[in-house]
Amino acid sequence: MGAATIEIEINPDEGSVPTRVLTAEHLMATALNIGRPKDHIRLNQFIEAGVFNPSTLSSIIERHGLRAKWAGFCRRFGIDDPLTLGRKA
Repeated sequence: MGAATIEIEINPDEGSVPTRVLTAEHLMATALNIGRPKDHIRLNQFIEAGVFNPSTLSSIIERHGLRAKWAGFCRRFGIDDPLTLGRKA
């Protein structure tokens, strides 16, 4: 599932409403798949901020056949692949 459910408060009198939002990992996979310059900027921002789960992102990339695109992205931007760091070869 690519969305998480969060509660958004409308106002104190009306309470909150459950809302579904995409996870960081699914946003990253979508940006990788589309691959425009602004998508690459967004991917770099996620990586620099460290606000994603590498294991979850790796699973999504595998499931959607994006491993080659991910490797190409990392090579192109000189990024040490955060999905393989710390993993034994």
